[in-house]
Amino acid sequence: MKNILLLLLLLSSGSQLFAQDIGLSSFFRPGARVSALYLPEKDLGNGETLEMSQLRTSLIIPVGGKASFSLKDLEAKASQHFINVSAGFRQANWNVLPSESQIANFSVGFTGISGKLGSGIWFYTGQAGFLQDLDVNTEASPFAVLAAMKIKIKGLNKQNFYGLGVAYNGKRFLPIPLIGLRRKIADKTHITAIFPVQLDVTTKLSSKTQLSFLNTVNGFANQTEVAPNQERLMTFGGLRNSLILKYKISKGFSLWLEGGVFSFAQLQLFDTDRDQKFTQSEANFTPFASVTARINFGKALIGSQLFGNDF
Repeated sequence: MKNILLLLLLLSSGSQLFAQDIGLSSFFRPGARVSALYLPEKDLGNGETLEMSQLRTSLIIPVGGKASFSLKDLEAKASQHFINVSAGFRQANWNVLPSESQIANFSVGFTGISGKLGSGIWFYTGQAGFLQDLDVNTEASPFAVLAAMKIKIKGLNKQNFYGLGVAYNGKRFLPIPLIGLRRKIADKTHITAIFPVQLDVTTKLSSKTQLSFLNTVNGFANQTEVAPNQERLMTFGGLRNSLILKYKISKGFSLWLEGGVFSFAQLQLFDTDRDQKFTQSEANFTPFASVTARINFGKALIGSQLFGNDF
């Protein structure tokens, strides 16, 4: 379990798959995303403090697709592919370290969806990138993720999905089983769960406004220099619990305002092979705020209402 959580943190540092919104809507709706997050200075006890800010941008670019409908079989088929590009910058100041960490990340990948609405849809994605400390002369840390998922459509508001992800952090490969569902639990309210990484409950307040409760594994991990020619792996992670107000300003533009706390959060310092832990600090109930601007390029071939991506 420790290795699974650590690799999820490594991937969330730069991958779209474990960013703020990992629901199906993020993959099926082409567009641009720009988000900023701020974690104000948190007193961790024993004289330790943590402060962090982050900026992330991403593009989801459609590169081809087709759809067909068979009157004989009364069956609709569709396929579409996207290129995903993500870049970001994070500044973390943990006063246990001699200086603050300034980390850049970049990744590129692909996403595809294909199948029949009656028998199910295959979703697959792959992404690879790197993290780089801008302040010290450390080597870039590569990461990659591959995932495939079968989506069984039981109805307009009822889908089951299951699959497998494979994570790579520059040193190890690790398979991560994925299973989930989406259900309508009340009028205008849906729940989406992707185990073991996310739970999302979203209710539609009006034609332009949605409110979501998000609970997800989130954090970061990167190499940093603690002394000349002495590198360590710094990790911060826990459960990200938040409320997100989504407001559609126009047909193709929406603004997401998020506020919440990290629970069960820890700051840790390992050797670069993760065989030895040097420092661990509790960072429970660490507050944060985030804002995201989303520009949509258009609708995907597989309808927006089916997977709740009309925002």
